[in-house]
Amino acid sequence: MSQERRLHPRATVRLSAELLFAGEAEWDQALLHDLSAGGAAVHASRSFSGQSEVRLRYRLPDNAGRGSREIETLCLVVRTGDPRVHDPARPFVAGLHFLDLLGEDFDAVRAFVWSLVHPS
Repeated sequence: MSQERRLHPRATVRLSAELLFAGEAEWDQALLHDLSAGGAAVHASRSFSGQSEVRLRYRLPDNAGRGSREIETLCLVVRTGDPRVHDPARPFVAGLHFLDLLGEDFDAVRAFVWSLVHPS
């Protein structure tokens, strides 16, 4: 049996997101499908370069009456590969490590994921 080595719990989600690739001005549509306070997995319409940086923007839904919250963070592409969930509009998948998710944004993501992993 393999042991989970992640620092933060993760949850499967389905959230609309946007990606801004380095050197570009236009945001691309994406789908966030795995989320933790330390990173995320996304589906996109274009490929990723490993170890490159990309900006990720998404909105957390209302969490226990706290209201929705837009999150934007710089990410490092740590994995690329075939998607687990087939989406012809977004055939590329990447694992992203959050580089600058801090303070209230970090707390909001952590609380949101916790609410999904440990519903009350």
